[in-house]
Amino acid sequence: MGADQPDISVIVVNYRSADLTMRALEAARSSAGALLLEEIVVDNGSGTADVEMLRCRLPQASVIALPENRGFAAGNNTGIAQARGRHLLLLNPDAFAREDALAQLARHLDAHPRAGLAAPVLENEDGSVQANLYGRFPSLTTLFVEFCFPLALVAVALRTRLTDPARAPGGWLPIAHAMGAALLVRADAARATGPLDERFFLYLEETEWQRRMACAGWRRDGVASARFIHLGGGSSSSPTLASPHYLDSAALFFGHGRAAERVITLAAAVSWVWLRLASAVGLSSGPEDELRSAFRVLLRLLGARRRERRRS
Repeated sequence: MGADQPDISVIVVNYRSADLTMRALEAARSSAGALLLEEIVVDNGSGTADVEMLRCRLPQASVIALPENRGFAAGNNTGIAQARGRHLLLLNPDAFAREDALAQLARHLDAHPRAGLAAPVLENEDGSVQANLYGRFPSLTTLFVEFCFPLALVAVALRTRLTDPARAPGGWLPIAHAMGAALLVRADAARATGPLDERFFLYLEETEWQRRMACAGWRRDGVASARFIHLGGGSSSSPTLASPHYLDSAALFFGHGRAAERVITLAAAVSWVWLRLASAVGLSSGPEDELRSAFRVLLRLLGARRRERRRS
């Protein structure tokens, strides 16, 4: 190991979010303590303005400009291929390390040689937890629960228990996978796992990667005291809900023909009916009304995809 090898290569995939990317890197620097960082920004086809701003404002960073938006997996693979650090921080532009969270994650990997990944707890700006740590990998059953509004509320409450420091006397918990907004990955584990699957343009690519990491024998841990603020997780009606990218990624991840789409259709229909009944008896509020509208959009999208397949 060379004396000048970085402790951590921080990799941010930027798409028209240069201001957030700079803020995320600044927070990572402040959170790293005495650790030596390498900063890598992969711009996913944002255009000249973002690239010029990033190169001007981040002279210490390697800014790699891709000619087009090839997706989250391809962007991270480009950064990982350039990285020299012992550990790799895959960081969203809207995820900001708090206090010494990054140093804590690095200490965890250094203290646990079989841990391939250390994930922080993600928080909203108000300090509430986003429940980003998962105790099992997704299945068609969990997919139904995630898209079925009444059951999803229970699932989120149960997942939140994973981030309770009282349940982690050693400060950490073994997990199946974590949301990809902020993941510290041992470089050796990344090499053993292989690149992220670039067929996934957006959503589930980091989950599939962590599933392969598990198959390669590397543990994934959640570090309960390491906290990152994540702006993207605070909305009650997630953009995942009615995203064609999510539907495409679910089909890849779950396989089994169009089973994932059928499961999502059933769960969305149950959710829409439940929310409509709640509205009829005066139990819904603004967020629930927005969510009902989002489920209606999702059902229309699913119907349009079915009609398009019948025509082709």
